[in-house]
Amino acid sequence: QLVACVDRICDKKSIDATIKKFPPNDFNPTPHLIHYPDIENCTTTQLQIRLLTLQLLNRSVTNLLPMLDFSVKQGMSRLTDTVRALRTLIFWSTKNKLWMSALQDTQASGHSRMGTVQINRFRSNRLKSQ
Repeated sequence: QLVACVDRICDKKSIDATIKKFPPNDFNPTPHLIHYPDIENCTTTQLQIRLLTLQLLNRSVTNLLPMLDFSVKQGMSRLTDTVRALRTLIFWSTKNKLWMSALQDTQASGHSRMGTVQINRFRSNRLKSQ
């Protein structure tokens, strides 16, 4: 629930959950804990330490994510399976960076011309009926 809490705070502030942009020492979870009963009994210091641990994990995962192939079946890659298991500990901003990078890498430039496709309905119907 700490990840969800941090994601919510960072979304409201429009910042990433990185150590530099969201220092654990500045993290004051008290006004937000009403939404997260599993962590409301933790002290601020405990939550700040957990936040720092999560931020360090996310920093490590950030470097790994572009190299992983999540389309492989479970059991085919131990590293991919491990990151899948950690997905609830990965901040939205970490996931979103990879997502935006992938979208940008696959975006067609405005100057490229799309190819044309010609469909012969009669020929396709003949093939369909065979």
